Amino acid sequence: KLMGYADKHGAGFRPIGDPQQLGSVPRGGMFPVVAKRFGCAQLTEVMRNKDPEQKRAFNKMHEREWEEAIEIFKESKSIRWNASREDSMRALTFEYAKDFINAPELTRKIIAPTNIDVDKLNLWARDLLKKAGKIGPEVEIETSRGEGDNRVWRVPLPFGAGDRIVMTETVDKKKGLVNGAFGTVV
Repeated sequence: KLMGYADKHGAGFRPIGDPQQLGSVPRGGMFPVVAKRFGCAQLTEVMRNKDPEQKRAFNKMHEREWEEAIEIFKESKSIRWNASREDSMRALTFEYAKDFINAPELTRKIIAPTNIDVDKLNLWARDLLKKAGKIGPEVEIETSRGEGDNRVWRVPLPFGAGDRIVMTETVDKKKGLVNGAFGTVV
């Protein structure tokens, strides 16, 4: 429909994307079909990373050569393996603390696979920041996780100036309070 409308009005239609990436769930899925039917130009250089080995690893992932990509990451110590989940959490907190001591002005993100791990790591990192004087006087605010009938209310959590937070639902798009947005309490 969209391409027909563009053609009818003399407009060009230039979809941009990657047919190998996972498609959008609610809408989309059109790009691989258009690319297959009409062909497409290909961008082969990773621009967001300047390290040549990292670029090579990302290209291997794009080519679905996962084992080769992981080997490149392992060789550059960009990915580390530990014997257990507990060992991984311990190593992560050690590296985070070391990095924080060396460059406290930088912003960091910790990504974890479960909400329980996220909560544990957030409390740990927040305690490190609080001890370093990076978080001001606190107030307790009731928080929630989930939406609609799936909303789970949690005990009040302390927040202070300097705390980094992430939105877990969209509240007000105009104000930028959207799911996944980061902010700092001032």
